[in-house]
Order: sequence, then C-alpha cells, then structure tokens
Amino acid sequence: MRNYKTAISFLKSSEKITKAEGKHKGLDFEIRKYMKKALGLSDAAPNSYLYAPTEKGGIGLTSAFDEYKIQSIVQMHSMINVKDKYLRDLVRKSK
Repeated sequence: MRNYKTAISFLKSSEKITKAEGKHKGLDFEIRKYMKKALGLSDAAPNSYLYAPTEKGGIGLTSAFDEYKIQSIVQMHSMINVKDKYLRDLVRKSK
C-alpha cells in the first residue's frame, strides 16, 4: 500500500499530468460529442448519463483523462517495484 501512495504522490506533483490534462479533456469532449451523436442524444443531454455505470442505467464510459491517470499510477507502481535494484532506486529518488 505504501508504494501506491508513493506513486500517487509522485504523479500528483508531476508536470506531465498537468500538461496531459488539457489534451485529454479535449479528447473527452470529442468522445462525448461523438457518443451523443451515435446514440441519437441531444447535445444538451447530461454528460453524467454517458459516464454513469451501466448498472445504474448509464452508458458506462470512462473518461480518457481518468484512464490516463489510472494507467500512469499502474506504470509508476510497477517501476517502483521493479526487481532491478538500480532502476528501482533511480525511480524512487526521482520523486
């Protein structure tokens, strides 16, 4: 659990996440626009319908930016726990 907290705190302070946010929010906008059109929904249809879980009657879409953050945490966690001691120490010192 400690390593996940380390990965999350590293990513929160990462400039990479901040720079990616704008790109992914634009991608999310385009995905929402396309999905609404494909589903025959009005442009005014709430975005929450697209992102709500299917069990709750939504479409179950995942935000591109949220997925990017999740995958970044998974990648950082795997780097923190790599078996190569040199690489592991290098990653841990870079935070």
